Amino acid sequence: WIISFKLNDGDEFVRSQQRPIGRPEANIWEIKNGVTGKWEQYPSLSITPFEYPQSYSLQYGGEDQDVKDLFRTNNFAGEYIKLDKTHNNVPYYAKNGNPLMYLYMNRGRQWTISDDLEFDYGLIYQTQRSDIPAENYGWTRQVESGAQIVHNISLIKNS
Repeated sequence: WIISFKLNDGDEFVRSQQRPIGRPEANIWEIKNGVTGKWEQYPSLSITPFEYPQSYSLQYGGEDQDVKDLFRTNNFAGEYIKLDKTHNNVPYYAKNGNPLMYLYMNRGRQWTISDDLEFDYGLIYQTQRSDIPAENYGWTRQVESGAQIVHNISLIKNS
């Protein structure tokens, strides 16, 4: 295993001392000394597998009455719990209520909230493409005149 600025450029700066086939978290890691160019063991460096959070909380704190109504009628606010299922090869989250709402990654790698997993842009969505929902990033909603950025929506990762 190596960490490099570019794929296959020979300019790696961190590597595992052992070269097993398998998971990198058990390896001993080395860092390339920038002055001497020699590899040195770095026992305090470790890699842990990424785990999706168990839940997220979503709230709206703004004053836009249309957005308040959107949150109220669509049951957006509250806790979204990770399900043991995937959509587009990524775990997704559900919030119980009427209607049942989902926080999921759409086919364009944008996190979306909707009551339908096949609705690519949902009722609100993040324009940023990311493997995890961005906690401090704006949300967008579709209106008759096009896309509207919605401020004051907070998405908070729960442990």
